[in-house]
Amino acid sequence: MLKRIILVTAASVLFSCAFKKESPFEGVKNVGEKHISLSSLNLDSVQISHAGVSLTGKWLCKGDELVWGDYLTSKAFFYNKELKLEKTALGQGRGPKEIPVKRWTDFDVNNDRFVVFSSTQDYYVINKDWEVQRNRYEFKTPNKSRAELTANPQPEDMGIYEGKYMPNMTAKLLNDKYAIVPIETCHIKFNAFISRKFYEEIRIFGLLNLKDKKIERMFGRLSPEYRNYKFIPQFTFTPFDVYNNRIITGYDIDSSMYLMDTKGEIEFKFGFSGREMEQKYTEVQSTDDYMAIYQERKKHGHYTYIKCFPDQEIVFRGYTKDGNQATDGLQIYKDFNLIADLDVPKDMVVFGYIAPYFYAQLPSDLEKDTLQLNKFSL
Repeated sequence: MLKRIILVTAASVLFSCAFKKESPFEGVKNVGEKHISLSSLNLDSVQISHAGVSLTGKWLCKGDELVWGDYLTSKAFFYNKELKLEKTALGQGRGPKEIPVKRWTDFDVNNDRFVVFSSTQDYYVINKDWEVQRNRYEFKTPNKSRAELTANPQPEDMGIYEGKYMPNMTAKLLNDKYAIVPIETCHIKFNAFISRKFYEEIRIFGLLNLKDKKIERMFGRLSPEYRNYKFIPQFTFTPFDVYNNRIITGYDIDSSMYLMDTKGEIEFKFGFSGREMEQKYTEVQSTDDYMAIYQERKKHGHYTYIKCFPDQEIVFRGYTKDGNQATDGLQIYKDFNLIADLDVPKDMVVFGYIAPYFYAQLPSDLEKDTLQLNKFSL
């Protein structure tokens, strides 16, 4: 009898250890405090009108330049600090300095490397002379047939994943060699609508080797907050940004953010709840109408984007509030301490810094045919 008890106990200990090893969130320390020192931002609004811009795209900063990447024309427009157009590069087509896609999903810049991503898992690496090299990455599971992947999918099977492209949650350059690609799976047996295992074990990022054109490994999991729900596929987005060769990732429904390396190891978490968001979400009971399910995002407050500025030790996090409110929330963290939680214009997204100003993108004004920016200092 004693021998049996010892065996059962040993098995329990081994199971417990295995579980803790599998969950990267176990025992993660919480850092940062509230030190509110900023009660408002002085936003300086700027409108830019320029022929040839489709108004669909995004801004980023490259050195002392602001770059508008136009998703529909495949052009990059470079502006100086006074927001005067200095040059235009790229274009749509099949020439040596053109992008052969109808629409970008994202772009990023690291030093002199300019990379454009598309929804087909194609990506385009552009050198300093604006010569374009087309590449494509794929998800493959070695030694497993498609039939095996269909019949018995496992969370570690790379072959069941694909790139995930959503606003504020697109690929980012980690350095000159790697990009971080958000990933997802819609496998018939392993998905956010019907599988609890999905919420426990799905991988959420891929480490893309830009030169070798392959996903070297998958990493990252959904937050423990998802254990409080059965199925909420409409709230499984994971905004993130690069931070000193690591990433800071967040989740739609989690007040915490996590500093993580590219193996999925979490160094620590930080963060506080936004205002006017109850953070109680409707569970999905049926898969009949995904569009109706997705509309739930507009009713419930959730976190929308993260933007990091390691040199300034600043992290911005945006969020929506419950209900149809006229403003969004913006949290500002300094050295991982919350120093501000403010109301900002709807859909404002901080994207860059050129001393002494931070810059934020606003929705384009379709009636006036202008791009809109805010700039501010802290």
